[in-house]
Amino acid sequence: MMKSLRTTPSKKRLLVILPVIAIVGLLAYGAAAYANTMWPFNTGANSTSTEIESTPATTPAVKGGTSSSDAEGNATSESSSSKDDSASTPQSNATLTITAANQNSGTLQIRTLISELWQDGTCTLALTRTGQQNVTQTSEIQALADSSTCQGFDVATSSLSTGEWNISITVTHDQQSLTASQAVTVE
Repeated sequence: MMKSLRTTPSKKRLLVILPVIAIVGLLAYGAAAYANTMWPFNTGANSTSTEIESTPATTPAVKGGTSSSDAEGNATSESSSSKDDSASTPQSNATLTITAANQNSGTLQIRTLISELWQDGTCTLALTRTGQQNVTQTSEIQALADSSTCQGFDVATSSLSTGEWNISITVTHDQQSLTASQAVTVE
């Protein structure tokens, strides 16, 4: 007597339903992970991301020029040039934006974006709070494909008291200086 290789309709249905449930579950996790910046969408291997309340504010400062903010609140600059210094002061409409101020695993991570491609220069971070010791760090400018960024600032939150701090980043390149500021609440 031969055994039949046929599966019963309930087994076939089970073989279809289980993979569908697994796919729906993975998609649901993927959407939740993306929305909450969980693995695999977070920046650190085992870090937990906590958004820090921040109020965007930018304060541009340009040596030898005027400054303003565009419609999105980004710092903009226009270098003024007279006939005597037009060759020494490059004209630029570069903007500096603080793109992130996140607290991850005991570290305040601050990231920036410079709207133009700059190959060199320095970035200086100053964290200030009334009654507290200022925290400063310096990094180099890093060129990207068509813009630039500071190489990043990571500040141990253990060196900061809880409460509102003012972030001020100044970028200097070829006799031009841009500054962006933002308040951040450290938890």
